[in-house]
Amino acid sequence: MQMPQRVRRIVRHSLKAAASASLNAVGQAQQAFVRRRRSASDLADIQRILVIRLDLIGDLVMSLPAIHDLRVRWPQAHITMLCAPGAAPIARQCGDIDTVLTFDPSGVRQLSWWLKCSTYREIFSLIRELRRSHFDIAFSLFGEFACLFAWASAAARRIGYVDEGYRALFTHPVPGRRYQVAPGALPPHEAQWNERLVEMEGAPPLGILPRLSVDGTAAQWWYEQRIRLGLQERRYLVLSLGAQNGTAKRYDPALWADVASTLCRRHGLVVVLTGNAVDEPLAAAFQKSFRGEVCNLIRRTSLDQLCAIIAGATLVLTGDSAPGHIAAAYGVPAVVAFGPTDPHVYRPYSACTSVTHVSLPCSPCYDLLTTAECRLGLREPLCMRLLPTAVLIEEAEAWLAKPLELAHRQQCSFCSLGRDRLVMPSTDS
Repeated sequence: MQMPQRVRRIVRHSLKAAASASLNAVGQAQQAFVRRRRSASDLADIQRILVIRLDLIGDLVMSLPAIHDLRVRWPQAHITMLCAPGAAPIARQCGDIDTVLTFDPSGVRQLSWWLKCSTYREIFSLIRELRRSHFDIAFSLFGEFACLFAWASAAARRIGYVDEGYRALFTHPVPGRRYQVAPGALPPHEAQWNERLVEMEGAPPLGILPRLSVDGTAAQWWYEQRIRLGLQERRYLVLSLGAQNGTAKRYDPALWADVASTLCRRHGLVVVLTGNAVDEPLAAAFQKSFRGEVCNLIRRTSLDQLCAIIAGATLVLTGDSAPGHIAAAYGVPAVVAFGPTDPHVYRPYSACTSVTHVSLPCSPCYDLLTTAECRLGLREPLCMRLLPTAVLIEEAEAWLAKPLELAHRQQCSFCSLGRDRLVMPSTDS
């Protein structure tokens, strides 16, 4: 007999509260009785830094400005990034990161994951590797697992937001968490949340946009593919139809087909479809309505190869998903359809991105507690359904009509980020 959802929530909340109390008690006992291995009170002599970010690809991209702040503040330091395996190629393309370690926390909500011996072998193997590195500082950028690994690393200084981890496991807890802002105030961008955290340890925010290099092997692969596909002399736009973190982030494929058909007809572009296996039904729906040349690479690319494709694109069209953030890191213009997520917090951190979103009382509704699904139970959320294709086409035309000024990528504050297009829903809708 399946446990009712309300009961499951109560049980989950109770277990989380018990775990929090236990871990905070352990942390307090450690602070009271265990002598730290070393003192890193002299921030000028930091040699080894650990940065932990275990969630999605786009979140890691938005963490890159904070990592750059650390590199500028401590140019001599060895910076290690602990991230999810799926995001590791992004970390390896960042010149500010010296070493990349991985851990996959995606199975944490499944009982079977906790019952596997391999789970504990992986965890303890990672902890041993972290402890051998003798980190001076560990930054937990987001999440409870990040907090736990920061503590397990035995770093002399452990920094994170109090309400996104366990207070007693941090040596230098920072008050607050994301979305905790004064009434009526706009929340800071995700990149600014991260920069604010490292600023607490003396790395001032520089406002630099995310920057990535293209993997050489992947760049060569895409060069050869373009020749094979007859695209070497053609301009192309990348279209990403899916979204890993919730179905409510997906714009209707038939509407994307209208946008792409218009742009391809006017500018002679080829559409390159990218995505995972779960996006294949979306691609089929798109191709039924699309009129133009299309190159379907869904399921056929690695993340490194996707980056190479995006880096060479004329334009990227996407919902709130990884390709928009990757485009930002390469300075490629993008038009992004936002729905349940707050564009003030999660828009691509770029000077050449247009963000379109509809003003509705129920949007944004995404709160980090679960995946982005429509709170009204609609298969096609109103915040996406009411976004006109004409607005997306107009924003795309604005980027296609002017040359990209790469100087915009060098330094940027939030107030100078790209274009925002707020759409008021029609009374006839």
